Amino acid sequence: MRTSIDELKQFYKEGILTPIARELPYLRGRNDKFIQFLMSSNLLTMHEHLLSPPITLGADPEFILHEKGDKSKMVLFSSQYTGDYFGVSEAEIGADYGLLEFRPNPGNNPRELYNEINRLHELFSKTYDDFCILEKEAVEYNHKRARILKSLQEDKDINYGMNRGKDVGVWQPNDEIVLGTENGMNLSAYNKPTFNQFNDKLYTAGGHIHVGGSLIMMLSIDQLKSFVRKLDKEILPLCESVESEAAELRKTVYGSIGEFRLKDYGVEYRSPSNAIFWKSNSKVLLKVLGKVDEIARNMALT
Repeated sequence: MRTSIDELKQFYKEGILTPIARELPYLRGRNDKFIQFLMSSNLLTMHEHLLSPPITLGADPEFILHEKGDKSKMVLFSSQYTGDYFGVSEAEIGADYGLLEFRPNPGNNPRELYNEINRLHELFSKTYDDFCILEKEAVEYNHKRARILKSLQEDKDINYGMNRGKDVGVWQPNDEIVLGTENGMNLSAYNKPTFNQFNDKLYTAGGHIHVGGSLIMMLSIDQLKSFVRKLDKEILPLCESVESEAAELRKTVYGSIGEFRLKDYGVEYRSPSNAIFWKSNSKVLLKVLGKVDEIARNMALT
């Protein structure tokens, strides 16, 4: 006796995909929404990814810094701060061309990632107590990457930090970007992408959310676009509820709706600003991560 569709749905809810992949070929002709969703997915070609955790959640929020006690004095950040070098650092408390960037360990559930973000906030406060996070998504700052490019032109080393080992894109002195495995083409969940252009008179900070695991890896590109559209509908209103007035300034150059990238772990959702990652908005962050997790776990059932 073959496994029933109801039993397969239960396996899906538990993130157990191997028995589903084993039974699916025998059910491919069924006029059932769940079965047809699975047949349109990558489930039958996933191989070793079938045994991955069902969902993983990660993030790499960016932050603009100011001097402690004076919000008008912006600070360009390096995790090895020297006063004149602002490159890329892939440390967990890292630097992204003058922005502070947190790179927490991914979690298998919302609470694990939430705790990681809080841990990095505490570690940053203890390690860099002369700086504070500016609760704005963008600032007008005519930097033109001049100081950054100057460091690169002078052949100063770029520090990628410890325990990352990732091939990232870095700016070269000729203003070109060298793309590595951690960078890729921005995609849109809609037919008419609205990617904006870089403005060298603005400094903007994003709050990318990384969603991976077997339940995401199984999704086809069309299903991933549907997933991102669901995030737009459910997640962006929560993000916007805690944004400052500077969020609109950021959106003129960065963070279009439906913006995402394909990654080796799954998908990077690029539309949110950094506002949900401010320490003052930690309750909203947990709610957002919970909703992302819920949507990801129910894609084949909705």
